[in-house]
Amino acid sequence: MIVVEVGGTLMRMFIWAISVICAAVAGFYYARYNPEVEFAIGSPQVLPVTKDFGCDSPAYASIFTTLDGKSVRTYGGRGTDTAAIKVDSDNKRMTMVTGAGVKLGVTQGETYPILQETKDTIVAALISPMGAVNALIMQKETGLVMWTKAQDSLVLGGQAIFLKCS
Repeated sequence: MIVVEVGGTLMRMFIWAISVICAAVAGFYYARYNPEVEFAIGSPQVLPVTKDFGCDSPAYASIFTTLDGKSVRTYGGRGTDTAAIKVDSDNKRMTMVTGAGVKLGVTQGETYPILQETKDTIVAALISPMGAVNALIMQKETGLVMWTKAQDSLVLGGQAIFLKCS
C-alpha cells in the first residue's frame, strides 16, 4: 500500500473536518431512520503505560449512496469487529489491524501517520491509493477511539466506528 505523507496545518484541518463531517452525517441519517440508541461501554478507564492496545467495537454507523446515486443508505448498531492498535509516538505513527483482517490472513496492519499529538489525544490519518481518507482519533487517558473512513471509489460514503481499547 502506498501511504501519502501529509503535513501542514491546512491538511490536518481538512482531514479533521472530513472525519467529523463523515461521523456527523452518518449519525444524522442513522438517528433519522432509527430512534436514538445508546450502548453501554462501561466506565472509561485510565490506560496502562503500554503502547499496544486490544480494542472492541461497541458501535458503528455507515452512510453510502446507492450505485445509481439516487438515494442514500444508512445503517448502524453494535460493532462486531475487534482491532489491535500500536502507538509509536517516537516515529509518529499508529498501526492498526482488525480482527476481520487477521481472519483473511493479514499479518501487518495499516500505518497511519500521526498528524497531531497532545497530552490528551492522538490524531492520525492516511489517504489510500484509491483516495479513501481514514482517520483515528484516540483519547489517551480512556483509550476511546473514533475511526472514520470516507471514500469515493465506487460509491460516495463513509463509516464511523467507535472503539474501546485497553
